[in-house]
Amino acid sequence: MIKMGADMRGEKGFTLAEMLVAMVVAGLVMTATYATYMTQTRAYKTNEEVTALQQNLRAAMYFLERDLRMAGYNPTVSRTVRFGFTTVDATTVTFTTDLNENGVLDGTETITYSHNATDNTLRRDAGAGAQILASNITEVTLSYFDENGASTGSANAVRAVEITLTARTDDDKHGRTLTNRVRCRNMGL
Repeated sequence: MIKMGADMRGEKGFTLAEMLVAMVVAGLVMTATYATYMTQTRAYKTNEEVTALQQNLRAAMYFLERDLRMAGYNPTVSRTVRFGFTTVDATTVTFTTDLNENGVLDGTETITYSHNATDNTLRRDAGAGAQILASNITEVTLSYFDENGASTGSANAVRAVEITLTARTDDDKHGRTLTNRVRCRNMGL
């Protein structure tokens, strides 16, 4: 026979109040876990964007440095063609170098680096049309120096170039700047 009433109170189990408290505690733990997860996901994404930005800057700086070091390269010491800088301004540099070592200025031996502020790109043109070298480049500053280290605006006097590149993420929250001075080892020989 099944007894009802007072004898049922001795049964083990959870009351409605205990269940509600447990659900609230579980909900708080889940909310805290989700918030932590979302914070970590955002931090990871930001880190990834900044890392890509830095790699982009380093690659652009590498190509600029490498090409500028070769400005004026003339292994045949041709006196008929002057290899060196032709345009020097704050955001664009054009120079020639005898890449195929024949003493003649060919179509691919004039190199131009320019900053396009409209789409924030750094472009390189070596005779085949300008190609995008780096994206998200918001500022390019080129400064030119003569053999004594004094600032110069004369293309014939340039012996070193200081490059400053600034890049920003698409959301404009993070930015990085790289600066380096490159000695143009083939100029003034």
